[in-house]
Amino acid sequence: MNLSSLSAADLKRLSQLLEKRDALKAQVDALNDQIDSFASGGKTAKGSAVAKAKSVVKGKRGKRGQLTESVLAALREAGASGLTIKDLAAKLGRDTGAIHTWFFNAKKAKRKDVKKIGEAQWQWVA
Repeated sequence: MNLSSLSAADLKRLSQLLEKRDALKAQVDALNDQIDSFASGGKTAKGSAVAKAKSVVKGKRGKRGQLTESVLAALREAGASGLTIKDLAAKLGRDTGAIHTWFFNAKKAKRKDVKKIGEAQWQWVA
């Protein structure tokens, strides 16, 4: 862009656009500051999604295959009656979503050592 070839009206419009851009940048910076304050433990509305997300304590990831070992051990221990996903999640200290996903993938992989015996209820097959 050659500034010497711009008319006075073009320069005025360019100046207005630059001022508008600076104002928008300031708004974005303010929004980023608010987001950072939430992430660093700033004020959150009670019951908000951010407050709920902060209540979940995340630990270090376990070693690969640890959930499989835990699920199979718990199912072996339960015997023929099996376990529901809710009971299994409570016993392992995991959320039910992780357990549902594990069983979905186990079924997809055609595992022969687990069998569905009821609604959300599984047992270990010897």
